[in-house]
Amino acid sequence: MVVIVMGPGRLSSRIPGCGIGKTRPQPWLSSLSLFFCFLFPQTHSLSFNLAKIGPQHQNVNITTFGDAKISSQGLQLTPIGENIDLKYRAGKAQWVTFLHLWDNSTGSLTDFDTHFVFAIDSGGSSSFTDGLTFFLADPKGSESSDITPGLAMGLPVNRDTYMGTSSFVAVEFDTLRNGPPLAVDPDNISPGTHVGIDVNSIISNVTAPLYCKVPGGIENEAWIRYDSSSHDLSVVFTGSTNTTRVKDTIHLIVDLRDYLPEWVTFGFLAGTGGEFEKHTVISWEFSSSFQVDPRPKKLPFGALVGIVVGSVVLVGGFGLVGFGLWKRSRENGKGILQLKMPQI
Repeated sequence: MVVIVMGPGRLSSRIPGCGIGKTRPQPWLSSLSLFFCFLFPQTHSLSFNLAKIGPQHQNVNITTFGDAKISSQGLQLTPIGENIDLKYRAGKAQWVTFLHLWDNSTGSLTDFDTHFVFAIDSGGSSSFTDGLTFFLADPKGSESSDITPGLAMGLPVNRDTYMGTSSFVAVEFDTLRNGPPLAVDPDNISPGTHVGIDVNSIISNVTAPLYCKVPGGIENEAWIRYDSSSHDLSVVFTGSTNTTRVKDTIHLIVDLRDYLPEWVTFGFLAGTGGEFEKHTVISWEFSSSFQVDPRPKKLPFGALVGIVVGSVVLVGGFGLVGFGLWKRSRENGKGILQLKMPQI
C-alpha cells in the first residue's frame, strides 16, 4: 500500500539530508524558492489501495462510527450477529485524513478516481432495506449523531424534508424504491434497487436501475470518477441478471466547489430500515491528482513579458553572484598557498 498525503501541517526547520536541526535561512534561497513556487504548480495528492480490507486497517487507514466496524470479512457498515436488533441501524467509515478537494485562493479543483468492491446481503430474505453510499462531506458535520438510518442510508438529512443537515455529495446504492407518499425515488425505477447521485438531499439528481441480487449477497463493483475540467461526476457499476454480469453508468455535471468546502471527509455510509441487510465493502482504492496553480488564470501580455525578463535577470544575477563567490574563494585559496610556500 502506498499513501501520499499532502495537507495542512507545520513545516520542520530541518533541511532534509543536512543533519542540521536549526538552519539560518538564506535570503537568496527564500527568494529562489518563492520564484520556483510561482513558476511551477504545487501538487496535493492522495492515493491508496486496500486490496482486502481487514482489522489491520482499523484507525490506521479507516475510522469508523456508529454501527460500523472492520472484521475479517471487510468493512461492515451495519451490524451482524444474533441477539441484537438489526433494524434501523446505521454506520459510517471514512479515510483517516481529509481530501483537498479545491483551493479557495486559485479556484483549482481536483480530479479523483475511486473503485471498490461491495456486497449487500439479506441472508436469503426477499425483504430488505435500505442501502449503502459513497460520500464526500463537510468535516464540520457531526461524526456520529448525524448518521441517519432508514431511507437516508446513513446520510446526514432531515427526515421531514430529506435535505442535508450538513453538506454532502454522495453516490447511493439504494435497495428500496421509496415511492409515494414519500416520493423520494422515481416511480419508473424497476427493479426497486437503484443507483443515484445525491447533492445535499436523498432525492437523487440522476438514477439508474441496479441489478443487485441482495438475497444472495452477490459482490458488485463501482468506479466513481470526477473530471475537474468538465465537472463530470460519473459512476460505472456492475450488476447481475440471471447468470449474466452487466454494467451501467450514470453522469452528473456538478461543480463541487458550489456544494462542498475546500477540505472534505470521504468514505462510506449505510443504513437499515424496517428490514435487515448486511453492507460490506471488501476492497477500496482511491487516487486524486490535485495541482494548486499559484499563477493567475490569465496574464496580460505585458505582465508575461515582465515575468520572462525578470526570470532571465534573476537567474543571471544568481549566476553572477555564484561566479563572484567562486572567484573570491579561489583567490583566497591562492593567498593561503603563497603564505605557506618556503623562501628560495
